[in-house]
This record gives sequence, C-alpha cells and structure tokens, in this order.
Amino acid sequence: MSLWVAGLDTSCFIRAIKASSAEDETLQGRNIQKPRVLCSPHQALDMKVPLQRYRLSERVYCEHPAAPEYGDGDQVRKVQDQRRMTWRGRDWRVGKAFIGERVAVRADATLDSVHEVFWSTWRIARIDLRAMTVSSGRILE
Repeated sequence: MSLWVAGLDTSCFIRAIKASSAEDETLQGRNIQKPRVLCSPHQALDMKVPLQRYRLSERVYCEHPAAPEYGDGDQVRKVQDQRRMTWRGRDWRVGKAFIGERVAVRADATLDSVHEVFWSTWRIARIDLRAMTVSSGRILE
C-alpha cells in the first residue's frame, strides 16, 4: 500500500496503515472502506493551528440582498409566522428560514396536482394537492 501527500510529514499516515493492515485485508474482501483518523488535525496543517491558515474571503457579504424577482406565471405568497403560507384557501408549512420572505408557487411540469415552492431559484417545498401534503427539506434532494 502506498501513500503520497505532497509537502507533509507522512510518518503518522504510514504508522496507521501498518497497524491496520490485517484489518484492511478483511475489509477489502468485503469491498468496504473503514474511515479512520490517520493523524491529528495540526499534523495535517503542517503543525499550524487553523487560525494561522485562515484568510479572509474575497467575496463581498451583502447583509440585505435584493428581494427575488418572480415570473408573471408565478403565484407569489409571503411566508407568515409559524412558517405558513396561504395558497388555494389553505395554510402550507415551508421552511422556518423563509418567514417574512416572498416565495413563488409553480405547477410541476411533469406531475399533475403537484406544485413546487421556490425562493429565488431554489426549490424549497413541493405541494401535492391529491395527498394534501407538503414536502420540504432533505426529502426534496
């Protein structure tokens, strides 16, 4: 087994690999990789602390970005307290982060009775009118 790390002390890596070679043979037979810590974080940074490696971002931070603009075919709603927006006579819950924000509701081009909720260009929720449910968060990924 070989290891190449440019510009860093590799002794901690080599010791860890030799110590687990028998275990590796068993794991390779099952096509499984076991995660392990090979050295301390400071060794990975050439014995520097993260503050010594930190640099300011070149991007400019805008504390109050412009409100998103939506198309003419979008149905725009404002997310109220309790992360609810009213659409088609019913309250639907979307993300807590969008309280006070304007969002757009668009019909899904591929699925009947399904509408998607967008904040700017990001889809944040999906409403299914048949099941009368809303999906948001990790379910959308």
